[in-house]
This record gives sequence, C-alpha cells and structure tokens, in this order.
Amino acid sequence: MAVNTTDIKTALLACNGVTTTFPFSFKILEDSDLKVYLITSAGVRTLLTLTSDYAVSAVNDDFSEGGNVETVATYASGNQILIVRAVTNKQESDYTHGDDLPADTLEDDFDRRCMVEQEHGEHLTRALCFPVEDDDDLDPELPPKADRLGKYLYFDGTYGEPTMVDILEPAGALSVTDFAKTILDDEDPVEVLKTLSSIKTVASTDYIVLDDDGYTVINVTTGAVDRTITLPTAAANVGRVLKVRKVDDGAGYVINDGEGAETINDTTLWYLFNQYDYVVVECDGTEWFVIGGTEPGLEYQHDADWAQETPTQHTWYGVTNFLLALPTGGEWEVDCFAHFGREYDGVIAITCATTTATEDDEKYSIRARSLAANSTIGAPMSKRFRRTLTEAATLYISVKTLTAGAASLLITDALANGYIRAKRIR
Repeated sequence: MAVNTTDIKTALLACNGVTTTFPFSFKILEDSDLKVYLITSAGVRTLLTLTSDYAVSAVNDDFSEGGNVETVATYASGNQILIVRAVTNKQESDYTHGDDLPADTLEDDFDRRCMVEQEHGEHLTRALCFPVEDDDDLDPELPPKADRLGKYLYFDGTYGEPTMVDILEPAGALSVTDFAKTILDDEDPVEVLKTLSSIKTVASTDYIVLDDDGYTVINVTTGAVDRTITLPTAAANVGRVLKVRKVDDGAGYVINDGEGAETINDTTLWYLFNQYDYVVVECDGTEWFVIGGTEPGLEYQHDADWAQETPTQHTWYGVTNFLLALPTGGEWEVDCFAHFGREYDGVIAITCATTTATEDDEKYSIRARSLAANSTIGAPMSKRFRRTLTEAATLYISVKTLTAGAASLLITDALANGYIRAKRIR
C-alpha cells in the first residue's frame, strides 16, 4: 500500500493513570520502525524500549495505516507519550536478473525510501538553515569539538558564518564584566534576583568591599571586637547601593569607612552599635550618602552626686565624678543638668568640655546663674547642644564662681546632683 500521509509522528498523547493504548496513523513496515518517548510534566524525555516497555499492534499485523502502542506500565496524569517513526535507512531486498519481481516487496522498498525522505525532511524543519537568498558559498560547518568546548556559538561580522567565542562580545559592544556574567548564566528571573541581592557574611574580621564583587548586603558578626567595613572606591561605583547590618549582640561595633579619604555623609566613619542596626548608603561617584537605616542609637548617661568642695575664685573647677566617657567620634546630642547650692550669695557658671577644669567653647557653657546664700532650693542649671567629636572622648562638667568671696560653692545635701546624657546621631 502507498505512503499516503506526510505525518511521521503523533501529537503529544496525554496519560491519565488508566490508558495504556496509544494510537498512531502513519504507515510503518515493522514494529521496530518506531521510537516511543515518555515525557514527564517537568519536560524530562525518556526513550522507551520495545518489548520491555511497550508492544506495537495492528489488525492482522497490517501497519499500512498505522496501529497502536501498548505500554506495559500505566503512567499518571501529567505525563505524555510521543510516537515517532524512525525507519532504518537501508535496502535489504536482493533483486536477481531473471527472477520474479514481487510487487509487494518492490512497493515496500519504494515506501521505505519515501519514509526515509519524509523523516529527513521533518528533521530539516527543526534545523538551523541559511535563507535561500544568502550566498551559495557560505560555510555552515561548525568548528571541531575541541574548539567548541565551553564556548558560545556566534556568527561572525563578515560573512555571518558560525564560529565559536569565549563570551558574547561583538565588535563595538560593551565589555561584559565578571559580575554581568553571573547574571547571564542565571536560568530564570528568580535566580537573577538572587544574584542581584547577593549577601556577604562577615564573621569576626574586617572586610573590604570590592568594586566588582556584586554584593548588595553585608551582614557583620563583630563578637567583642570592633570590625571595619571599608566601602569600595566611589569613582568606580556610581549609583551603587549597599546595606551593612550588625547581626549579633556582641560588644564590638561595625565601623563603616570610606575608601581612603572618601566620606559617608561628610564624615569619615559611620558606626553601628546595637544588634540589627543597619545603614543603607548610595554612591554618587565622589562619596557615599546615607539613604536609610536605623538611628545610630548609642546612648550614654552618667548620674552624679558630689560632696562639699571649695573651688578657686574665677577658675574652672572640675566637679569630682561628674564625667561621661563616649566610645567613638561622631555627632552627639548632649544634655547636661546640674543642681547646685552656695554658702554665700553669688553667681556661678558651668561648662561641658573634653578636658576637666577647662572651657572648650562658650556655646557649651551656661555663663551665669545667681545663687542665694545657704539656698535650700538650689539652682538647677541645664544645657543641651550638639557636638561633633573626631574620636572617642570624655565629657567633663566644670564649674566656677563669678563673684568674690572665699566660700564653699557646693553643699553636701540632696541638692548636689546632676547628670550628663549623650546620644550619637550620626
């Protein structure tokens, strides 16, 4: 019988957990002329084996109009069966001069030739081909295996012929950085997002962020020791955003430092003190700016009580035990309060300075306050200001009398007390 269809394969035939019979409608010459594939819901394709996995049947074993594939196993819903004709490309008939010329044998041989050509044609429909208007002398042959391993298929810029390159960089294109390569080899958008959100974990060590490492988040475990995170070069990181987070409750601080003399919000260092404190910085090509994060949150307070003391007239006098040690530089908001009494009428002043018995600047002082002699109410004096320190420092409260008279300034009762509070704001 003639080959009266151009089909060489079925559509994808759905499995349902019950069906084991799958029909095909194209001619074959024998049961071995088929390839039967099982395709899972995940797209994994497995070639089944004749006899052990399936059998081929037809009415009276006549496959001229197709037949059925009978699978041994039952495949669950979501799986699919694909039946493809794959005739052996050979001619086994031996025609001897003067012998009979059997019509059925001759027709089967012609049919085999036709089926082989159909299969070749179907293969060509799935192959890369140059269009018919291209030059006839183009060379479509790929380079040998040794030249293809680990390379990309690329069509050259002169003839459009296939060649191999290490990375896709056509003439005039931008070079592809190592970081961009990590995105190009991601399989799906989820993997791209993971790459773009690369997290670096730093444990008990300092770390220098590199220009091309691709990290967007730096999680730091300090332990008991301060750890320095050095930001990458500003000039090479225009528009880059970094988040640095302190993840543990250790006593050490995270110290964010610009590269060289580069700054963060115009300051050389940016501290993270407490567990889960973080800062988000963005680079403009010259320096880094804070665009988010927790407040620095480092607060210190010292409450003081003192005994009767006699300062020298018109000289700053450091009040015993009235001081507060600040562990880092930075901008601090300072609030100081003192409650004084005086044995005789007079005027006093207080100041908050980084050296005892010294005034750093008038803006950190209360210049005058009158006290009545033997006051039972006392004189509450307070001052709030902001102060930028370049390094760790101790703040001291000092006092001096502004009137004459050799008299004890501080009295030994409940009025003699005060505090210094400081909060780092950047």
